[in-house]
Amino acid sequence: TARLFPTQEGHPATGAAADAMTIGAAIDAGTGIVTLAPYTVGREIDLGAKTAGKLGLTDAELDLISAGTLEIGSADAGAITVSGTISPAGAGNLSLITGDAINVDNGANVTTSGALIIDAPTVNLDGNLTAGNGITGTATTINVLGSTGGAEPQDAVDAAKANADVNVHAGTYAHVNINKAGLTMTDVDGTAVVTPASPAITISASGVTVDGFSYSGAGNDPAMLLTAGADNVTIKNGTITG
Repeated sequence: TARLFPTQEGHPATGAAADAMTIGAAIDAGTGIVTLAPYTVGREIDLGAKTAGKLGLTDAELDLISAGTLEIGSADAGAITVSGTISPAGAGNLSLITGDAINVDNGANVTTSGALIIDAPTVNLDGNLTAGNGITGTATTINVLGSTGGAEPQDAVDAAKANADVNVHAGTYAHVNINKAGLTMTDVDGTAVVTPASPAITISASGVTVDGFSYSGAGNDPAMLLTAGADNVTIKNGTITG
């Protein structure tokens, strides 16, 4: 069963809702929106592979879509799993939408030339997110499952909303700028390391908590920088050098 979406007033748009799709020819919406979503409530989505029981879309299929924004999922879709690297070549912005969780598997990178919009309550990151025009999101819980697959706390912070929890598991990570008010970033295993940088951690929002982590500044630079507006900040249980 499939449902087609009509052109939206004011700009070209198209889309389809189906529990299985095969995209075999180019879809060109110009600067408009293309939406791909399951027909059945709760149907899960697999980006990167064709998986039985899920709406599966491969990177090659997504490359056939030209649009200002490519939307995948809906508020009543099941979990979205990125099982293989996707980088939609013809889409500017990429929006992933679910009322469940978004899971990015180990090494399964998501890349877009425009903005990446993460619209889900929970995100499990084991791969890397890259967006030419930045990452935004609405997640309240983001789990960074390790660094071996390219996951970074910065991607988690970017995908989070204010007052979110970012839980970081063992690994070695790059500099992070915590710019969401009330966000708590926790070193779950007590072994997460932020590599020396200038500084390693920047806090630029109020009410932030950093719990754990080992981090240091590069050379004589500070390990942590609090910018204007970083009020009521809590730093605990970490190992700081520099």
